[in-house]
Amino acid sequence: EGTTVKDGQSKYSSIDIEMDLDSPHGDTTEKQVKDFLKSQKRNGQRLTTYIIGSQFSKLLTGYYFDEITSSRLPGSRYGGGMVFARFFSDGRLDVSSVLYPQVRGPRVGFRSEGVKKA
Repeated sequence: EGTTVKDGQSKYSSIDIEMDLDSPHGDTTEKQVKDFLKSQKRNGQRLTTYIIGSQFSKLLTGYYFDEITSSRLPGSRYGGGMVFARFFSDGRLDVSSVLYPQVRGPRVGFRSEGVKKA
């Protein structure tokens, strides 16, 4: 409540996510992200899903998602653009929206979520 980041709505009862510690799908632009999601029939991961998945990862592995990388989260928007996020090893979460759509690099990927209808 009170956040300016907007998550897409889920109409499903269960989801699956990538559990990679480092951001999967590195070196991709926003257009490539959208093309991948469409071709794989997956949704862009939402910030809330990312936080829950990362906390689960910490319990299982001792590490949060993206302690040395960053992930675009296509299921969450701020000001019309995709947000990107990373966790610090002490549990702090950094979320931003200043990544331009054409920016790409080996340490910047994206995360998706698959859906299963109830």
